[in-house]
Amino acid sequence: MRRTMLLLVMSLVMLAAEVTTALSAASRCPNPMFRLDAAGDVGSAGGGADITAVGVDCTSSTVRFRVTFAKAPPLLPSDQMLIIIDVPPAAASPYGRAFSDYTLAVRGTQSTGTVTSVTKPRWSFPVLTARSAVSFSINRKKLGNPASFRFIVAMHRYQGDAVMAYVDTAPDRETQGTFSYRFPK
Repeated sequence: MRRTMLLLVMSLVMLAAEVTTALSAASRCPNPMFRLDAAGDVGSAGGGADITAVGVDCTSSTVRFRVTFAKAPPLLPSDQMLIIIDVPPAAASPYGRAFSDYTLAVRGTQSTGTVTSVTKPRWSFPVLTARSAVSFSINRKKLGNPASFRFIVAMHRYQGDAVMAYVDTAPDRETQGTFSYRFPK
């Protein structure tokens, strides 16, 4: 009797694990994006936060960003990371900026970032720092549930409240490109 009960319990646990795995896989987007950025290309602030990789993936309701840096810890208190997002259709904002539907900002070692938009109220999101990477997720609905978006990552170093230097961008400024992410249908 005990052996039968044990086998039944083990079978139920295995079935629950399989169902959980299947549901988790079904809710994840099948197209993660991962791009490398050249190491050692920091700007005039020399030795600042050097972006080496950028990744984006999603679930059905969230978008997750992960930015990896050359050194740990990735951000000093005087650093700020910006992810500037353009959601199609591309059009100039009411303030004349053609590429700033949303700006995601992470300041230094803070555990919370903020999102600003010219058309929506500011909101915040939790930030996770692990080794040499910073990652966070935002609600996809807050971006208007777009089919795709373009973005750049920019690092700044501050002295007080003034920007002291633009340290690094991804993609690199020399290429003047952007990263693109398309959600699966």
